[in-house]
Amino acid sequence: YPPHLKNKQNKKNTMKTTFKILIAGIALITSTQLISCKKDKKEEPKTLVGTWNSSTFYSKETTNGVVTSEGTFNFPGLLAITFNSDMTYKRYSPLDPTETESGKYQTMGSKLILNYTDATGSQSDTADYTFSDNTLEMKEVYTEVMDSETIVTEDKITFTRQ
Repeated sequence: YPPHLKNKQNKKNTMKTTFKILIAGIALITSTQLISCKKDKKEEPKTLVGTWNSSTFYSKETTNGVVTSEGTFNFPGLLAITFNSDMTYKRYSPLDPTETESGKYQTMGSKLILNYTDATGSQSDTADYTFSDNTLEMKEVYTEVMDSETIVTEDKITFTRQ
């Protein structure tokens, strides 16, 4: 190369080398990110189907906005509920086989609706619910107005998948 072009050629080679190193670096970083993005957690079930056993029970009662009682209690195995794929369920106490309820269930967004028949006729319980991994939470809120008092009871039962 003539002396005046030799300097330009060196700059060109340096830029090519730098560009190749940059591309190799980006490729290395991208491949590392793709490999490190694999899931370490076990895939969680996407369905309620299965048997769930109670673990804790939370209850809070307020009267005219003032908390009158509140507590969380260990509730292991005192209540179980089985959801079947045909949209039927059975709620029961493993400790007392006579304490059972069965019927049909449905979900609507964050609501779980249990429809059943008891001695007084057709009934329906609606609870807010969430589940993830192996935990199911069902929360119900009841409001009762008596004379000049408004009593609100919030109950939440946490279940674990069997």
